[in-house]
Amino acid sequence: MLNKFIFPILIFTFILNIQSSLAQKALTIGEEHILHSDILDQDRTILVGLPRNYDAEKKYPVLYLLDGRRYFLMAHGVIDFLEGRAQKIPEIILVSIPNIYRNTDLTPVYETDDPNARLIEYSGGAENFLKFIKDELQPFINSNYSSNDNNILFGHSVAGLFATYAFLNEPELFDSYITSDPSLWYGEGMMINKFSANKIAFQKIEKSIYMTQIDRSKDEEDIMSRPQADFMAILDELPNIRASKVLITGESHGTVPLKSLYQGLPFIFKDYEAEFGY
Repeated sequence: MLNKFIFPILIFTFILNIQSSLAQKALTIGEEHILHSDILDQDRTILVGLPRNYDAEKKYPVLYLLDGRRYFLMAHGVIDFLEGRAQKIPEIILVSIPNIYRNTDLTPVYETDDPNARLIEYSGGAENFLKFIKDELQPFINSNYSSNDNNILFGHSVAGLFATYAFLNEPELFDSYITSDPSLWYGEGMMINKFSANKIAFQKIEKSIYMTQIDRSKDEEDIMSRPQADFMAILDELPNIRASKVLITGESHGTVPLKSLYQGLPFIFKDYEAEFGY
């Protein structure tokens, strides 16, 4: 009587063993580091995505991704596709910086007596966050990974504001910037005012800047478009800055980062595409 149950049990056990074996094969697309910052007095999580064929003997550009927890998987996939399938960009090391207090990290100090001014709660920590990137994060990445000192910064919305702040305050840190629908209205346009007052200092600086915006033609309370246009108008006056502002239709403020990165990286690496003829 028991023999008729032996074969089904053996089959079931065999299937379980196969499933157990398959479950042990994890797909790894990144490395996580906990980096203590004396500047921020915090432990900061850093996510690093490497090219499929990463070779420590080679040198790679580095894309620093703000809002890193939110966009790490998206950016990793975009980079992998543009490099491997489309062959429009070189292999890139991806460094994602998740936030602890997003508003604090990404906004500069803005003080005003205007009761009608648009304020952001817990804002004003951009100076220290930029010091963290300069003095702690970049040295860590350069010591542990094979980078070639070609650094790109990507930021969306308020993170796009921070990318602009980094460009104006520490232009040597990054070679290129992708700002996705940046919140340049912040501080009543303080980034535009600072840039306009100091644009002579940027006459000889060579950078690539790719800015995207969404269609707000039907938005009667549009606070984004005019500051973006004003900032780009100043960039256009500088002979050594290669800049482009692109209107992306059919997307919202929340969905535009994917296309911003997908279109922005080939713009940054235009010479790579021309050199290899892809």
